[in-house]
Parts: sequence; C-alpha cells; structure tokens
Amino acid sequence: MVQAKVAASEKLAINLFVAGVGGLFLWDSHTLQGGSAYFPISIGVALIVLTALSALNTVMTKEGATLTDEASLIHGVAGLVLLGLFVLGATFLGFVTSSLWFLPAMAWLGGEKRWVRIGVITLTFALLTTLLFHVLFSQTMPPELIFGDVL
Repeated sequence: MVQAKVAASEKLAINLFVAGVGGLFLWDSHTLQGGSAYFPISIGVALIVLTALSALNTVMTKEGATLTDEASLIHGVAGLVLLGLFVLGATFLGFVTSSLWFLPAMAWLGGEKRWVRIGVITLTFALLTTLLFHVLFSQTMPPELIFGDVL
C-alpha cells in the first residue's frame, strides 16, 4: 500500500459526505412502512453518529496532515465489483447468505490475513443480523439460501 498524507480538512469533508449518506438512508426510510424502515433508520443513524464522533475527534485532537494507507486503484475497482456482486447476490441468495462471502472477501481485499478473526466477525454479523431483525423486531426475513428458502 502507498502512504499518503491526509489533511484534517479532508477528513472532515469525508465525514460530511458519509453523514450525508446517512441522511439519505434516513430520508429514504420515510418511504417505507412499519418495520421495513428499521434497517435503513438504524444504518442512517449509525452513519451520522459515528461520523460525528470521528469529526469531533479530528477537531479535538487538532491533527494536521497524517500519513495513512491509501488503496490502489485496482483495489478500489475490485471493491466496487465485489459490492455489485454482493447486491446481486443479496437479491437472489439473500442478504445474510451473501454477507457470508462478501465480508471475508472485502476483509481479504483490505489486507486482513487473520482468517479466524474474519470468520468470527462474519459469523457474528450474520447471527446478530438474523437475531436483531427476525427475532427482536419480528420482521419477515427475505428468502435465504442458507436457511433452505432459495433453490
């Protein structure tokens, strides 16, 4: 990976962009009925709160430019391709099923080499997603390949 300098103003601009994406999730959730809005609301609120905390940290620490790893163009393109395949997979195989291959693939692409850690995080995400929306919120989950709902 290439080391690149990122200024505090750039970090704040990125925070503003990500918070804006969170705002779009919240805005879009108003078009949904009842429990269907829970997921986009939770994603939107999480994006806004986490970016606000990140921006606050940047301002409070009064950081100047810092060195950071920057993904190469090929890694960025590969990530976008994986994201497209994930969206297609979620449509036909189910969200949780697609997460089981997407999260490890993105972690590997990002340079993570600890496969046990990747597996634990991926399985925890799948379990918590199912418990949160199916059990806690009593939402009907879309058909999932891993549960035998999709042929």
